[in-house]
Amino acid sequence: MPISTDTARRMYQEVCRDRAVRRVVVPASRVGELAWIATDRRKTEWCEHWIGDGTVEHLLGVVGEEAFGLIYGTDRPVRSEPEGDGGVDMRSPYGFRIDVKVRQAGDLAIRPVEQQTRNAQRTDVLVFGLADGALYFGNYRDCLITLVGWAHVMDVSAWPAKVFAEGLPETHYRAFRDLPDMAEFEESIWPNEDGRTGN
Repeated sequence: MPISTDTARRMYQEVCRDRAVRRVVVPASRVGELAWIATDRRKTEWCEHWIGDGTVEHLLGVVGEEAFGLIYGTDRPVRSEPEGDGGVDMRSPYGFRIDVKVRQAGDLAIRPVEQQTRNAQRTDVLVFGLADGALYFGNYRDCLITLVGWAHVMDVSAWPAKVFAEGLPETHYRAFRDLPDMAEFEESIWPNEDGRTGN
């Protein structure tokens, strides 16, 4: 059963409390453009409503990539990649391969076990974020993305795993509050343009 908007807001506020997070708004016009890229990546036909084919997850993914690029000034454009990006959305100035994961609600960083097994050797760092509110095809609005934490991909395999609901895959999970925050990401993974770390 989906959680209510009020509950999602409370969880969002709790996740962001006393943490160094990074926020940016992706404009509605750009979200609409990214929807076409998400649809192409998923190899599905355009639809007004998501019916469980994973397309909304792809939209969250490309909006998350866009947000990361806006926050950290990457020059790698979000583009259509019908065969997928192999779990690498971009590389840090230090050469770390980064995969950005964005959810619409919740207080857990999650990673399906099968995806972790498949991509663990291709990716070095996972960055986790939240989208403020619902995101649907055909209903585009400015989308606030908050990057809340990160993890070395090899550490994720040691996280607990469970099946959250019937029909869903077994998934590694960890509370956002237990992840290193984005200030630590900047100290370790992503320096400022002048070579210093942090903001």
